[in-house]
Amino acid sequence: MNITLDKKNKLRLALLFKLLSPSGGPIGGLEISDSHIRFFGVRKNKIQSIGLRIPPGIINGGVVLERDKLIEVLLEIRRELGVKEKEKINAIVALPPEIAYLQTFNLPYLSGESLENAANLNLQVISPVPFEETYHEWQAIGETGDNQIEIVGVFAEKKQVSVIMEVCEEAGFMVVAAEPSIFSLARAVYEVGGVNMQEPHIILRASDMGMDFAGVTNNIVSFSYFVSWRSIYGSANETSKKVFEENVVKHVGRVLTFFAGRGHANMQQLLLITSLLRENFSDVIKKNFNLEVQNVYFGELERFGADWAITIGAYMRGLIPRAEDTLVSLAGFSTAQEFSKHQIITFFSLWRNIAGAVLIFLLVAFWGTHLFVKKLSDELKLRPLPMLLLKDAQELKNLEAAALKFNALVDLIGVAETEKKEVTAYFKKIFTIAGEKVNIKRIYFQSMDSPVSISGEAQTEKLVVDFKDELERQSEFAETSLPLTALVTEGDHTSFSMTLRIVLEKTK
Repeated sequence: MNITLDKKNKLRLALLFKLLSPSGGPIGGLEISDSHIRFFGVRKNKIQSIGLRIPPGIINGGVVLERDKLIEVLLEIRRELGVKEKEKINAIVALPPEIAYLQTFNLPYLSGESLENAANLNLQVISPVPFEETYHEWQAIGETGDNQIEIVGVFAEKKQVSVIMEVCEEAGFMVVAAEPSIFSLARAVYEVGGVNMQEPHIILRASDMGMDFAGVTNNIVSFSYFVSWRSIYGSANETSKKVFEENVVKHVGRVLTFFAGRGHANMQQLLLITSLLRENFSDVIKKNFNLEVQNVYFGELERFGADWAITIGAYMRGLIPRAEDTLVSLAGFSTAQEFSKHQIITFFSLWRNIAGAVLIFLLVAFWGTHLFVKKLSDELKLRPLPMLLLKDAQELKNLEAAALKFNALVDLIGVAETEKKEVTAYFKKIFTIAGEKVNIKRIYFQSMDSPVSISGEAQTEKLVVDFKDELERQSEFAETSLPLTALVTEGDHTSFSMTLRIVLEKTK
């Protein structure tokens, strides 16, 4: 059957569809750091960009210390944007680099639920903090040469992200997704700067906070490394050119060494994003490394400057339809789920009167159905039940429960027999090698077949490396791994996180 609609009916039908599918409104990018809060968005075909410097002490190292004062800054941004008091501002939040952790690992070529389960299991092993205390996601980077899939795991502590989410909500911002700022930066380089990073690239963004490095393959961030100026200069207001150059060489060298260990020893290009000392950075890198330094520019948005790259990258993610956004989010929910939630809330706010009438109708219908079912139930209760069948069914149910209990006990005996090997000797050996120079804070042991995760701290980075080398020389241990990103120097100590495997065959 064909139905022909005239022009008036088509307009009415289009209006009906629009009302039944309300829009969540435009989505902006919101960057939060120790020194600045920046918002970038487009509303009614006009670019809105507000950046405010926040006083010291409100956020330190990515951790919110003065939530009320941070709310005041966000409310000031709302006032600058000129939005209505009760209107929500949708935003993709770029999290401070200090609170997001990245770690890569390889898996056999899997797909579907098998890949999901294997990836989540590996995330538990490599988590830099207790797994249950993190928001975590993973993303496939691509296939490796040995028919495996390279995957990047992303972590952030729940308590730190939750505070940021709560502050944004109280200030009238609806967080659609939260991602590491380095992800937003890479998106801006690719989508706005027009740099195709299918092959491995290094990005260096220098800002007033520090140096932010990223390793990108297939336009996906696989590695991040942030060094704050505070950790280099301390409380000094000025520093010598020599100290500056030494630290640039030191940290660029670290990044190149890391990539060389992953089979990318021939890195030839570094993408530089900075509005501070651009020529100085370029000259130092060219002088000390065989690298071509390419400055990244952002086309029509270049007038905002390199400092806005992260905020613009977060905004670019907001252009993806919400139902299709499956990218990494550390907000504790998927963007598609939050979109559905917001659509439902918006629908009921627009149609609350109709919803009230529908609810009344449903209550009447429910009450009528209830009376009918109750009457039917009373009639069934009057019918005699075959007692013999009920007795047999109960006996069968008891036998099934007993069988399940017996099988569970057999399984526990098997597990106990397999895992009865003494692990104390291995832990004693680890602590003996650590001695007084390395403080072991946590050893995570799941089973003899799974990697052992060790975290702790020492006074210097060299002590941690020596500890790792000594473990490698022991026949009881194998596959010792100490990623560069797992070394974090803060003040007078260096924190670390490493993994190894126990070799049963060589230990009696």
